[in-house]
Amino acid sequence: MSSVRAGLALVFSLTALNAMAADWVVVKVTQPARYTDDRKTWHEVKRGMVLKNESWLSTGNRARIILQRNQDQVVFQPGTMAGLYERARAVVHTDFAQQSGELRLSIDPRVTPHLAVQTPYMAALVKGTVFSVKVTAKGSSVSVERGRVQVSDVKSGETVGVSAGQKATVDDNAQTAMALSGTNRKFEQIITIKPLGTVLKDMLPGSDAVAPGKQEKSNNDGGDDNGASNGKSENSGSGSSGNGSANGKSGSSSAGNSSSGSSSGSSSGSNSEKSKDKSKDKSKESDD
Repeated sequence: MSSVRAGLALVFSLTALNAMAADWVVVKVTQPARYTDDRKTWHEVKRGMVLKNESWLSTGNRARIILQRNQDQVVFQPGTMAGLYERARAVVHTDFAQQSGELRLSIDPRVTPHLAVQTPYMAALVKGTVFSVKVTAKGSSVSVERGRVQVSDVKSGETVGVSAGQKATVDDNAQTAMALSGTNRKFEQIITIKPLGTVLKDMLPGSDAVAPGKQEKSNNDGGDDNGASNGKSENSGSGSSGNGSANGKSGSSSAGNSSSGSSSGSSSGSNSEKSKDKSKDKSKESDD
């Protein structure tokens, strides 16, 4: 009997070691989907690629990414951005730092707790389960389909175990308590521990990074902008023509003024001739 137990222990140990040694691989992807491994430059995600530690992935509005590691699977739903962090010496040796969107995780229950998801509002420690994590600008939520997830509010320290059919929600208001809901009404008691805090800001891609899914768009927009600029230049050229026309009008005006001047001159000349004629008539009358 002891030999059987030893054999089983060896099997579980090998399973755990394999999980530690295995890499996350992209098994399915629909575009647009991008990744960065330097937190600066984004590239297109391709099927079959192995993700490096501290890689960030982002999906467009209709895109999905499915990651696989042994029996563990993580689905990036549309509009999601999250980073992958491996910590080989920690009890929890995989962290998903989730900034936005929704992750659906299916984790092998045979392995010791080895995965956590951290959002700006809450952290979820996985103990072998199927669950989803959503992040919006107003808060985060964890919905469990199978198994159990330990959820903690990173600001208040409120912590609770969330089971299948339950949902835990934490909003961006530190004064609001964690909310529990779902079809399974057997909620565990919420306890308060020392707040974990969040280091997500330190993990996020730099502010100088090209925004996920917008690299090509930027280039295209740049071309359009250049075209627009050229269009503006052409308009400026038209403007110059307009000025030319205006100048032409001024020229015409000047010509008109010259003509007026000429008319005035002609008029003055005729008046002077009339004066001379009158003088001659007066002289003639005086002679007579």
